Amino acid sequence: MNATHLRVSLVAAVMGMSVVAGCDRRRFFVETGAGEPGVIPTGVKLAAPRGLAMFSGHTAGKVSWDDVRAAMEWADVILVGEQHNDAVAHQVELALVSDAVRLAPPAGVSMEMFERDEQTVVDSYLAGRISQAELVEKTGSANWGAKGKWGDWYQPIVDAAREARMPVIAANSPRKYVKTARTEGYGVLWAKPPAQRKHYFIPPRILTGPYADRFMRIMSHHAAPTKSRKPKSATTRPAKRRTPKRKIDPDAFFRAQLMWDATMAGSIAEGLDNGLAKVIHIVGQFHIDFDGGTVQYLLDKKPDLKILTISLQNASARELRTEDRKRADVVIYTKTESQEDNKSAE
Repeated sequence: MNATHLRVSLVAAVMGMSVVAGCDRRRFFVETGAGEPGVIPTGVKLAAPRGLAMFSGHTAGKVSWDDVRAAMEWADVILVGEQHNDAVAHQVELALVSDAVRLAPPAGVSMEMFERDEQTVVDSYLAGRISQAELVEKTGSANWGAKGKWGDWYQPIVDAAREARMPVIAANSPRKYVKTARTEGYGVLWAKPPAQRKHYFIPPRILTGPYADRFMRIMSHHAAPTKSRKPKSATTRPAKRRTPKRKIDPDAFFRAQLMWDATMAGSIAEGLDNGLAKVIHIVGQFHIDFDGGTVQYLLDKKPDLKILTISLQNASARELRTEDRKRADVVIYTKTESQEDNKSAE
């Protein structure tokens, strides 16, 4: 399993895990008491993107889109955690970015989907110097999230930012440096020249606690040996010899994970230092759920930062699920009961 496939598997596997966050920070819904207790009545129609079921992950109160907008206006950084293949989640993200244009002050957009060495390409597209096709080709983005889905899922977010003259931050570390972190360690990355070092941030510390525990638990699942098959009878054709699976080193993959987190946190902080008053960051939810690595490294850089985390769950619910307690400041369920019913009928 290569790093890309493993990363997608990690994001999928963490859904539904309940872990108490170990990160102390300011929380809008706890401070303000916004939101209402109770559940969403079954008679209330839920619809994407602004009318879905939404809850405070810390008070369990139901919240409205207006509450979410107020929380975004309060925050310095809005971290939106997606499941990459959730089509409705991308509609919600577009609505969040579109509304961020009207916040005071407006927000710059940051995206995990672009890597830091692609910033000049992104800027060229925003300035109208290259076409959408060139943007996708030069960044290799066509299949981000799912095959051929960039145009449906992520391009509208980039275009909304371009129309509003908002910057788009290419936030992630180039994969070649993440691979180096995994296979050779951070020491090699420290030794690289400044022209390369500017494309990534090396983690200032190795994270421990719930985030590391979640990651290692998932890694142990991936590293588990497969069940042995019964031997074939003498009359059957001998099975082809298979190349044994390479053993996964959890610590090495955790180094890579932290490299992603530190680089995205560094990119967001850099955007704020360069004059942005607010940043909305689109990212896979493993990085931010339960105050994950990206949140922790952001607070390392800026302890007083007001952060709002929004987790988009590919499920239906009319009250906060137990497994989503403390998952994020806002938990949004991207499915409605009608969608679940249609799926069951198929």
